[in-house]
Amino acid sequence: MFTIMFPLLGKVGPAESLIICIVGNFAYALNEVVFSRLNIEDNGYGMRIFLFGSTAGLAASFIVGTANTNNHLKYGSQYIYQAFGLIGCIFVWILLPWLSVI
Repeated sequence: MFTIMFPLLGKVGPAESLIICIVGNFAYALNEVVFSRLNIEDNGYGMRIFLFGSTAGLAASFIVGTANTNNHLKYGSQYIYQAFGLIGCIFVWILLPWLSVI
C-alpha cells in the first residue's frame, strides 16, 4: 500500500486513506487472480508488485486530483522537485539494475 499512499501524502485525510487501503487490497487480490489466470509466472513477484503499485498509484492520484485544484499552488510542480525526481530515477537505474529488466 505504500506505493499507493506516497503520491497522496498531504492531499488525503485519514478516512480517505483507509478507504484507499481497503480498495487497494481488493485490487491487489484481483491483480493476483489475473496473473494466475493468464499463467504468468514471476519467481520474485517483482513484476506483479511493481505493475500493481504503478497502476494503482496513478489511478488513486487521478481520482483524488480534481480539475479545480490544478491551478492551486499547493498542488503545482516546481523545478527542484522534478530535478530531484530525475536524479532519484537515475540512481535507481544505476544501483538497482534488476529493475530495468522488468
